[in-house]
Amino acid sequence: MDRRNLLQLAAVAAPGSALAQVSTTPDWKPEVFDAHQNETVVVLSELIIPATDTPGAKAALVNRWMDRLLGAGPAAQKDAFLQGLSWLDGQSIERHSKPFVKLTEAQQVAIL
Repeated sequence: MDRRNLLQLAAVAAPGSALAQVSTTPDWKPEVFDAHQNETVVVLSELIIPATDTPGAKAALVNRWMDRLLGAGPAAQKDAFLQGLSWLDGQSIERHSKPFVKLTEAQQVAIL
């Protein structure tokens, strides 16, 4: 099963869950992420599930799913995820003097 199918299955298999309740409104604001963290999740998820002949993670609003899922889940899970984002920026700054979202795609992939 590929990642796209897994995301589709999660959305269908979990009616009423956090994944089924993602807002598609343009004025959406994250509950868990700050603006920078949200931007990082958008970039990171698009690197993992890029747009091809089908929409990628950005078009699928994976950042919103992640924010909603983390907001509804255990605090330890949220904290671990946010620490991971912080680590990613730390590595980016250490290696290239810029946060992850400001790196070139090649630099981002090299860190991943």
